[in-house]
Amino acid sequence: MDSNQNEPTAAPPQAEYIPPTQLPPAPAAGGLSDNMAGALAYITFIPAIIFLVLEPYNKSAFIRFHSIQCIAFCVVSFGLHLVLMFIPLIG
Repeated sequence: MDSNQNEPTAAPPQAEYIPPTQLPPAPAAGGLSDNMAGALAYITFIPAIIFLVLEPYNKSAFIRFHSIQCIAFCVVSFGLHLVLMFIPLIG
């Protein structure tokens, strides 16, 4: 008789768990994710200024970029508005 018949067979090797390398961004301390805060910065220049001043949001380069871009767009559009306002007076 074969003595291996009564012995349990070894379990097949388990696949090793590999954690994902890209995790979704964690929400800021205020509860807003970076994407939501970046989108809210474009509503008017007021949230953009608030995001540049508040502590958890001014640490993120993503939120700072969109806030500064919104403020720059508002400044350029105001300047363009002033220039275009005087065109009927010239003609």
